[in-house]
Amino acid sequence: MLSHDPYENVESLLPAFRSGCEAALTRLYGLLKHRLRSYALRLTREADAADDIIAESFFKLWERRAQMESIKGLKAYLYTMIRHACFKYLQAKSKAEQAHEEWNYLSQFGLETEEGEIRVLQQIRQEISSMPAKMQVVFNLSYIDGLRAAEVARRLSLSVHTIQTQKKRALKRIRCALAKGV
Repeated sequence: MLSHDPYENVESLLPAFRSGCEAALTRLYGLLKHRLRSYALRLTREADAADDIIAESFFKLWERRAQMESIKGLKAYLYTMIRHACFKYLQAKSKAEQAHEEWNYLSQFGLETEEGEIRVLQQIRQEISSMPAKMQVVFNLSYIDGLRAAEVARRLSLSVHTIQTQKKRALKRIRCALAKGV
């Protein structure tokens, strides 16, 4: 016996989807998931991350289903959401990798013990206190308070480029001080 698909084309899914029909969601997911996954995979280069992003995107789409006025708009919304989620994922991954690299760098200075950690922190604190006043402020706002360069620049009425330069110089000073202290 042949099963009749009540959704003969993608456009016929929209009214049922908007009204909360889970079968329409399932069908829509089945029709779109492969292209969306390929798109997310091209951006992230990680299958698990791409799958998670697709699932989360469909969850968000489901929450906003009543706002979807066309399948074309729904697809555009999904692609935009997925693109932003992929960039956010890659940014977080980059920050995690950067933190890992910093930890590997700092671990060469004897952080295996509590005394080693305290010694390194004291060296860092001492180097920060010897920095020029503006550099100290930039360092503290950026690394202690966790503000982005644009926010620091706005607060201090400086250019973003100046902030980024000050951050690089501050880190270089700390690295040099740690290397001398080994």
